[in-house]
Amino acid sequence: MTKQFVLTHVAENISKLENDKTMYGNPVTILNIPWKIGYCRVDNAFQIYLFREKSETDCCIENILELSHMYQAQNALRICEEYLTKDSNHSMKLKVRLAAKYKLDKLKKHVIESMKTKADVRSVMGPDLKELDASILEELLEKMTSF
Repeated sequence: MTKQFVLTHVAENISKLENDKTMYGNPVTILNIPWKIGYCRVDNAFQIYLFREKSETDCCIENILELSHMYQAQNALRICEEYLTKDSNHSMKLKVRLAAKYKLDKLKKHVIESMKTKADVRSVMGPDLKELDASILEELLEKMTSF
């Protein structure tokens, strides 16, 4: 599912903007994610930046991943992967699903390595194996045989 949004901003005091200085607009929340626009003048060229405020939480990480993937924002994807690896309370099953969908290899590796029992592996596999990516299913079956 692709989510699109339009962000509008009125840049004020543009004539006062000095070369190599950045000004920021007020944050606005779209899709449960806080965004901020920055603009600057560099060698008489006007540049506009879209910043995502730090907002990695379990409630909005999927929205951030979706937008990061849609706009090919590799740094944002990396930050999300790091959050899911270190701070998230999401289930292993959801983390594996997100790792497969957004090709987050470090997250996938972390989750599989953190499985300590056959029950952990079964909880990720779930009742319908068709839902799993073939490469992940193969790794889960290998993990299952390691116990």
